[in-house]
Amino acid sequence: MLDLAKIQSIAQSYSPQELFAALVWQRRFNEFDGEEVITDLSNHTNLWASFLFTKPIFAPDENGLSFGGMVDTLLAMANYRPMPETSIIHFIAYPADTLYILAENQDTKVSELLDLGKKWRADSVFF
Repeated sequence: MLDLAKIQSIAQSYSPQELFAALVWQRRFNEFDGEEVITDLSNHTNLWASFLFTKPIFAPDENGLSFGGMVDTLLAMANYRPMPETSIIHFIAYPADTLYILAENQDTKVSELLDLGKKWRADSVFF
C-alpha cells in the first residue's frame, strides 16, 4: 500500500506547506475551488506565513471533543481509493472544509485576506 521510495522522494522534494497546498488544490465542493484558492495564495505570499486545511479545530462535537473531526479525517484518508469518474462509488479524497491562514496582525494584510475569502465564496470569513 505504501511505496517507500515514492514517499522518500516526495518528502525530500516538497515542504509540508506544499503538501497541504496539493490537498487544497484537489478539493472542489459547493462553491469551493481549491485550484483558485492555491493560485491566489501563491500570488499573494506577502499576506500569509502558513495555512492549514482541515476540519474546524474549535468545533464541539457530540463527545465534547474539539478534535473529533480529526478521527473522521484520518479514517477517510485511510479508506480513500482513486475511482474512475464512471464509478458509482466515490471516496472523499480529503474531507476538510476549513482553511486556517496564519498572517501578521496588520490591518492591510488581514483586510486583503478577508477580501480573498469573499472572492472564494467562503461560507464565513473572519479573523
